[in-house]
Amino acid sequence: MARPTQSVDPQKSLRHLVGATIRHWREVSGMSVIDFARDLCIDPSHLSKWERGLAPVPADQISRIDRILNADNHIAAVHAAAAELEEHRTRNRATLEAANQYETDGQDVKRRAVLQLLTALGAGAAIPPGVLEEILSGVTPALDDHVDLDEWERTVQEYSHMINMRPIGALIPDLTADLVTVSRLLDRRYAPLVHAGLFRVSAGLSGLLATQLDDVGDRRAARVAWSSARRAADASGDRALSVWARGDEANEATWTGRPTQVVSDLADEAIEMAGGVPSRGLGRAYAARARLAADEGDKAAAFAALDALADVVDHELRDFPERHLRWNQAYVYTLVGDPRAESALDQAFALYPPGTLGPVSNLRLIRAVGLVRHREVEEGIRHAITALEEGPVSATRRHLTGHIVKTLPDKARTLPDTRELRALASGA
Repeated sequence: MARPTQSVDPQKSLRHLVGATIRHWREVSGMSVIDFARDLCIDPSHLSKWERGLAPVPADQISRIDRILNADNHIAAVHAAAAELEEHRTRNRATLEAANQYETDGQDVKRRAVLQLLTALGAGAAIPPGVLEEILSGVTPALDDHVDLDEWERTVQEYSHMINMRPIGALIPDLTADLVTVSRLLDRRYAPLVHAGLFRVSAGLSGLLATQLDDVGDRRAARVAWSSARRAADASGDRALSVWARGDEANEATWTGRPTQVVSDLADEAIEMAGGVPSRGLGRAYAARARLAADEGDKAAAFAALDALADVVDHELRDFPERHLRWNQAYVYTLVGDPRAESALDQAFALYPPGTLGPVSNLRLIRAVGLVRHREVEEGIRHAITALEEGPVSATRRHLTGHIVKTLPDKARTLPDTRELRALASGA
């Protein structure tokens, strides 16, 4: 990921972070600057300066701010972590001037403060550009010249596994922290092979972060992360990785409502870059093609893409196993009314390992789509509600629920269960 071109004053960055957190919770509460300032018994201009990071927020005001905004102590957590980081910066600056080295106990303080900060950020505060990167820049102090690429590659693999085992958006703080660390490593001079490996890691982390951002509905941030993934993949010189970056983006774009032409172009570019060589990215591109065609009711194109996807799976790729084929077959067959849908669903369910969250829940939604299409409306809606109650609503779940709602007969659109389904899909 590219780092900010301008340096950020660390102290000002921390003030921006606290201010942005306050602004976030004020906006969530629906309060205006004037109303909130009146409740705090301060001048609105003072509050405006706090929120913009132009002035520090007095410590004795934090608990009142938290209480008035019903922020459940999140603002206090961010303020405490920022204060501890600033205290460490001041102490460490003096230490560096005297001895030009880091204190081990100081690094423990910094790591603890950053962990507190990342926990607090789970509240969803809007962070100004460059602020989080600046704060996290000290997580890995005085990086030595050795880079353990194998360890970084394992980290990406672990994230890839966890993404289907953890709640939606849960990995965003960790992925962001690791991306910042890798971007700092890329600023250093290493042998070309090491740099290429770091670009591979950056591409993998960026793509996973983009997927998480898509799922929580932050479309703009997701597009930035996908762009970063493509650039890093291309810079690595690894063609299969470049195919993956485009194929995976096309795959996710089918769920997030991006224009059909964008999805098609990404898939086509991945397929052309692959040159017929099987890979996970090629499989993702064909899956995107198949679902896009099914959404448009083009059976011939959908089945052709599924056949191409099956050819990729036949090569027994470790990172693109059979379950992905069965999942996409279940989707396509259900949407086009093919009688093989139920069998594909059963096969897909059986292939996912215990503990898998998203894909399995989405299979239940696909089954609900089929039930509604076969006019088993009430049962289909109940299946859908059960699936949506299993966790936060991702982009895929919103897309699948949209199919269910569109398929409902008119008389079913006003049912209480239908209203509940809509409310769950919207996150209400």
